[in-house]
Amino acid sequence: MKKLITLIKSIFIWASIFFISCTPATLDSIEHNTSLTFQGTITKIGNSPFEKLAVHIPKYKTSIPLTFKFKADKIKVNNSVGKKLKLKGLFQIENRKLANSNKEIKTYSLLITSIN
Repeated sequence: MKKLITLIKSIFIWASIFFISCTPATLDSIEHNTSLTFQGTITKIGNSPFEKLAVHIPKYKTSIPLTFKFKADKIKVNNSVGKKLKLKGLFQIENRKLANSNKEIKTYSLLITSIN
């Protein structure tokens, strides 16, 4: 009986360690100008006239605004709103200062270099 209790305790401890060590994927772990390939759903974010194309990536549970190196890529992505695409590009991080305080926030975007 003592061996069974010890076994249950050790399984509980190992399971706890496993669940604590699992961290969700965040964009903070990606460095500036890192070449990435994403597959996600093309969406539009913002309101007119400030709409931007973005890719929704379920892994990060966010939509990342897109900028384009080539105009032809922008046209192709614009025609694919609501569809899944595989995009390759450079991950861009920009620090922006808030207008009403001295705080800075990070904004993310993806500079598209090719569409697969």
